[in-house]
Amino acid sequence: MFKKIAFFLGFLWTLPVSLGFWIFGIVLLVTGQIQKFKMYPDFTFLWDLTNEGWFCRKAFSDRGWGGWSCGNNIVVIDSDTERWERTVKHENRHCQQQYACGLFFYPIYIINSIWIWLFQRSKHSYYDNWFERGARSYAGQKVEIPKEQWSQGMTDRWAWW
Repeated sequence: MFKKIAFFLGFLWTLPVSLGFWIFGIVLLVTGQIQKFKMYPDFTFLWDLTNEGWFCRKAFSDRGWGGWSCGNNIVVIDSDTERWERTVKHENRHCQQQYACGLFFYPIYIINSIWIWLFQRSKHSYYDNWFERGARSYAGQKVEIPKEQWSQGMTDRWAWW
């Protein structure tokens, strides 16, 4: 019972961000970008994109992403079952983090990335971000990403542009 109350309070705490995404989600639904839609017991919503859609190409395929979360929404692309399940779990952890931090999630996330970029020269602003490491650990993904495996190369420590 306590867990359901906590999830509901987290849902309310992230409601402003979630509402913004739901408006965008309706656009995705109307334009045929969503293949499947599901609600989980913890009040998270799964939006499974069609891989042929413009949004999937622009937001995911061109960047190599498998998923993304916003408030209580998880957006994923269709991929092999194992990657899809890990991605959903990873993004669900981000939803849980947002339930805990509410609207402060985004500033804390960005501040953590900037801190790493400015003061931790041997680390990557994305791969070593506290929230990303927690989500990868929760999903059973590799937590330590060596420089040789950084997607933008060993010298590119800033993932946001």
